[in-house]
Amino acid sequence: MTNEQAYAMAKRLTANNDHQEAVLALANHFGFGHIAKAVKGVILIHDARGHMEPPMIEMMRRLRQDLYEAVENANGPDVRKAVYDCF
Repeated sequence: MTNEQAYAMAKRLTANNDHQEAVLALANHFGFGHIAKAVKGVILIHDARGHMEPPMIEMMRRLRQDLYEAVENANGPDVRKAVYDCF
C-alpha cells in the first residue's frame, strides 16, 4: 500500500467517525507496532463498554500525537502533515 492509499483509507475511516481505526491503520502502515498495540487495547475497551470515557479519549489523543511524532521522526515533516490532515 502506498502512503497515498493509506491516507485515503484513514480519511474514509475518519469521515465515518472511526478515528481509532484510522490511527490503527496508519500506525500499522508506517510500522509503529507499539502504537498499534495500544490503539487495539483502546478499541477493545471501547467495544466492551460501548462508549468512550474521558480517560480513553485522552489516551487516543496522546496516541495520535505519538503517531504524528513517530512519523515525523522517521519520515519528515511533510509526511507528518499528510498524516495530520487525515484527521
